[in-house]
Amino acid sequence: MKIFIYKSLVIFFLFIIAFKITFSYTQRAIERKVDFFTSKENIEILKENLRKEVRKAVGKESLINNEDKVLINAFIKKIQEELK
Repeated sequence: MKIFIYKSLVIFFLFIIAFKITFSYTQRAIERKVDFFTSKENIEILKENLRKEVRKAVGKESLINNEDKVLINAFIKKIQEELK
């Protein structure tokens, strides 16, 4: 009976340690991502990248291909019908 209790305690503590390590790693990864998106320097970099992409899109002759135009138009018409 003692061996069972010891084994159970060891397994329980190993499970707790594994859970803490895993949770801690996930929490740190999330914190790094939040810090990346909330720092002033990175916000400025993201803004500049967005501006570059918008400039590139404005320079294109056609933003949406014909197939997408037909789908978007049908979708908008469907929404307008449902709103009436």
